[in-house]
Amino acid sequence: MTEQRASGVGPARIDIAYEVFGDPAAPPVLLIMGGGAQMIWWPEGFVDELVQRGLHVIRFDSRDIGRSTHFSDGPPPDVRAAMAGDFTTASYTLSDMAEDSVGLLDVLEIPSAHVVGASLGGMVAQTMALEHPDRVRSLTSMMSSTGSSRVGQADISAFAGLGAPPNERQGFIEWQVRALRAVASPAFEFEEERIADVAARSWDRGHDTLGLARHAVASLASGDRTERLRELTLPTLVIHGTADVLCDASGGHATASAIPGSELVIIDGMGHGLPRQLWPELAERIAMLVRRTDASLAGANGGGDVSDEVHSEHVTARPIASVRATVAQQQLGSEIRRLLGDVWTVLRAQQVRAGHNIVIYRGGGDGRLSIEAGVEILSDFTDTDGVHRSETPAGDVAWASHYGDYSQMHRAYDAIEEWLRANGRTNAGIGWELYGDWDEDPAKVRTDVYVLLAAS
Repeated sequence: MTEQRASGVGPARIDIAYEVFGDPAAPPVLLIMGGGAQMIWWPEGFVDELVQRGLHVIRFDSRDIGRSTHFSDGPPPDVRAAMAGDFTTASYTLSDMAEDSVGLLDVLEIPSAHVVGASLGGMVAQTMALEHPDRVRSLTSMMSSTGSSRVGQADISAFAGLGAPPNERQGFIEWQVRALRAVASPAFEFEEERIADVAARSWDRGHDTLGLARHAVASLASGDRTERLRELTLPTLVIHGTADVLCDASGGHATASAIPGSELVIIDGMGHGLPRQLWPELAERIAMLVRRTDASLAGANGGGDVSDEVHSEHVTARPIASVRATVAQQQLGSEIRRLLGDVWTVLRAQQVRAGHNIVIYRGGGDGRLSIEAGVEILSDFTDTDGVHRSETPAGDVAWASHYGDYSQMHRAYDAIEEWLRANGRTNAGIGWELYGDWDEDPAKVRTDVYVLLAAS
């Protein structure tokens, strides 16, 4: 999407540069990037992963960054003084930055959004949820913290010898590559060429040597949010890496501990960044939070029982490791469990990052079904022992989320069949089930049922 610029945004009446992606009618997701980082540090490939999962994505330059308003007339930011408790050089706080985000939603005429923040952007997102709860449907806080000085500390030794960023283009690019390599994810590939390209574009779009410092002082001046976070009731996902040297994983643990009912995902070997190999997993986790939240909100707003409510959308293929088989219908349950067990044995042996179980139905006859039992794969996988790399179908689908015992899954299929008749659509003969996380309460066990639609 072509970059746009909004004027008179929020109470501060600032200019904000932004981009939007995907269908405007889809659930909106607002991405807030970290301190001193322009919106282009949200990788286009990661944004595409979100869009492919049926989301409307907005990314933007925060104040003092890129092509948004810069507060150059403010006092020179003194980070050391702020760390000692002197906030007199703060030009603004995280509350002001949260109001900018709300103001951008106003410009876009979006009543509320799913808000995803990374690093300092996670702190802004938390503040937005606290101070503007009616504008935030769900919160995803990534590689961030609570504002407490006792958690989320940086390992200063990781930056030894880095020095200050040069104030000329090529030197800055090289410095940025070194800086991001220092905080990168050791378990995943560091894409030096891509990082250098984004650093170059950042310089050209509007480099500000003091923007990061003003963001840092704003964060320090905003204090510890821990106690206030305990008051949040919105669906929340907290993501952190075990190898984050810029914001220790204790920050993620503290955030999840403070927000009631939040989901904590700790990723081995992930540092302070968004490695390409994790884009599908991160996007899928965010998309699942969005779907779960919107389904719950639909029920709270008079939609009744949201279980088995039918939706339609275009879906893209997901990579899976799977086994194909033809099984007797009366033995379906036991055979699925056996086949999935075979797949998981191979995945664990290869130490493959994996997601949810999926069963694909490809027709059958005479009381037998042709099925493919598999597991989402989120890292490299090698075919072995009859388990092969495959993918879920892609195209236009009708789907429904079923909450409850698997024995009642037919309700979702019945609802989809009714939807097909009402909308003049035809089943293409392929369907699949995506199994959510297990819960001791059967009513909370979610299964997404998909039916591929024939061309209309």
